[in-house]
Amino acid sequence: MQFRLASITVVVGLVLFADPAAAIRQFIVFFAAGDAERLEEHTWAIGPEGDAVIAEAAEAFNAYHGGGTIIVVGRDQRVGAADLAYQRSCKRALAVKAALVRHGVPENAVFAIGRGFTELFIETAEGVKEPQNRNASIDLASNAPTPAELCAPS
Repeated sequence: MQFRLASITVVVGLVLFADPAAAIRQFIVFFAAGDAERLEEHTWAIGPEGDAVIAEAAEAFNAYHGGGTIIVVGRDQRVGAADLAYQRSCKRALAVKAALVRHGVPENAVFAIGRGFTELFIETAEGVKEPQNRNASIDLASNAPTPAELCAPS
């Protein structure tokens, strides 16, 4: 498996694709910090580096995975209230979904899921800030998630 972190590509496991671009199945967009006790729009705003990762994910999907789906999973760090972390994670996932659509991915092929501060990129204790946990992963997949997992559009 291969996934993209901003400008760093990490390879995990065995890649069985003739074209390296077809092997990339996960991309990760990172987000700015904010006040853990309230929702702040800049904490789910996508910067230029994030938009470049999203554009690359859209290109890979359209070129190699056009018949599948994209699952965007938003996350937050383990700081503050769990319900606010979940809301921020959904807003991040929905922002990435909107950007993927702007980059040419069909809207009905993208699903947004929020995980709050579960399924962290880097495990931390509660109350420990970890910038890399403020992210949304873009997973090129073949199956859609269950409706109960989806974030409601805001």
